Amino acid sequence: MIEHVLPRHLQIIYEINRRFLSTISINSSSDFKRLSRLSVIEETAPKQVRMANLAIAGNHCVNGVAALHTDLLKTTVMADFYQIWPEKFRQKFLAIKRKNKERLANIILQTARVKVNPESLFDIQTKRIHEYKRQLLNVLHII
Repeated sequence: MIEHVLPRHLQIIYEINRRFLSTISINSSSDFKRLSRLSVIEETAPKQVRMANLAIAGNHCVNGVAALHTDLLKTTVMADFYQIWPEKFRQKFLAIKRKNKERLANIILQTARVKVNPESLFDIQTKRIHEYKRQLLNVLHII
């Protein structure tokens, strides 16, 4: 589908994959099964783009939705990527997240004069809320 709808994008994805695999193959040139697992392209008929592999290859930081999910990524689902780039998984993201939560807590204190714990779970709605959207249900749940 990508080939027919977004042919130039697919060319770019192929080039990203070529460069990525050539970089990785320097370190593990004899392990073709591993290179196959790391590839952004699933070499089946028809070929498929592995979006998760593309995301990890192209980003500087990777995390799951929870610590448990991140651990699963590191040990099973994306273990090959974790072996190559352990520094991409989690710690840097957590530090950034903590700093942003502290900034938000300070903004709440300054504007609403309410002290909140930065360890709290924050749910932020940044666009206008439509009555027919799930945001309204979320607001009602918060209230």
